[in-house]
Amino acid sequence: MRWGNVVLVAGGTVAIVAGVLFCCPLAIRALAAIASRLLVAPRLAVRDLVRYQARSGAALAAISLALGIGVAIIVGVSAVEATAQTGNLSDRQLLIRTGDLDGPYVPESAEVGDLQAQVHRIAGALDDPTVTAPNVALDPTLEPEPGSPGRLAVSLGRRAGDVWEELSLVYVATPALLEDHGVDLDTVRCDTEVMTTETGGLVLLGVAIEPGAKGRDPQAPKVQVLPPGYSSLPGSFITSDVLQDRGWEAVPSGQWLLETRNPLTPNQLSTARELAATGGLSIESRDQQGGLRSLRSGATAVGLLLALGILALTVGLIRSEAASDLRTLTAAGATSATRRSLINSTAGSLAALGVILGTAGALTVLIAGYLSDVGGTLSRVPILHLLVLAIGTPIAAASAGWLLAGREPPALTRQPIG
Repeated sequence: MRWGNVVLVAGGTVAIVAGVLFCCPLAIRALAAIASRLLVAPRLAVRDLVRYQARSGAALAAISLALGIGVAIIVGVSAVEATAQTGNLSDRQLLIRTGDLDGPYVPESAEVGDLQAQVHRIAGALDDPTVTAPNVALDPTLEPEPGSPGRLAVSLGRRAGDVWEELSLVYVATPALLEDHGVDLDTVRCDTEVMTTETGGLVLLGVAIEPGAKGRDPQAPKVQVLPPGYSSLPGSFITSDVLQDRGWEAVPSGQWLLETRNPLTPNQLSTARELAATGGLSIESRDQQGGLRSLRSGATAVGLLLALGILALTVGLIRSEAASDLRTLTAAGATSATRRSLINSTAGSLAALGVILGTAGALTVLIAGYLSDVGGTLSRVPILHLLVLAIGTPIAAASAGWLLAGREPPALTRQPIG
């Protein structure tokens, strides 16, 4: 099914590109239909675009693709960029972990006290944060693994080929932990064993195998699916009642969540990281996704410059082909303003058509790709960047044509030979 989706997306993208290419000559002829209502210079510019349709159509296609790729990158990057309510953490949170443990292992209880003192040092350097130390479920009957880095806690897993893939530790549910998922602990169904944001074929790992159950798959719990929250915060929970019924223990997870009243400043983050490094701890803060913003701005600039470069070449070719018209206008007393209007109308018309076709093609591809969640995923359209391309490109093209076309070319003062 995945390969089928890939083929459909690739085929649809190629079809959209081909459709834009075929629409370019039609768009130029449609522009010519309104040329009779324009002034003399713009009317001549549009007429020349139609007369030299091979060049202008190819140029319009190139401009449309350049701007379309820019629009696709801008909108696509914004679709995957985290909002204030999504991402790994909020801008007021720090997640502190033991530096040498990973996966389903938690530190020994004797180590937690020493680490707790270091966590309080970090909290003291911040703006009086709330410190939460979540507990995880642990099966005391499970024999410890020789040479393991810590104690093996209960976790949720899923089959990945011939092995079981560990997905998330199972935390002991508290009202504060469930608040991030918008769930009240009192509303949890009575038959629920595990609440989690994970889906699909979930089993419990880190649990002692019952006598006679060797070779069987791990137990699949009764799951209540939770709405997603911040991705780095605990996402799988077990209630205290289920913990007691199974005879498991609640032990420290080796993680601490610090939450301040105001967004953390760069100086606070730097101080917290220095203190954590000296105590053998690691700190995770909100991913600011600066690379995505840079990519979006870069796509805007590159799309605009590429379109202007194509326009410069095209306008030069078309105007050289139509030099006789310009010579006639000059002989009839046309001023530099007429020449400027002729050039900037040619550049502005091509740029405006390129914006329309490129944006329409890019949005069609994106809507098809995000069809299952168009309203949510594509609702965060970066208006400023799109306006720079949609409005800035025609204005920049027309302005450049106006500024560079005022001087009378020497070739206009003499009749060409041959």
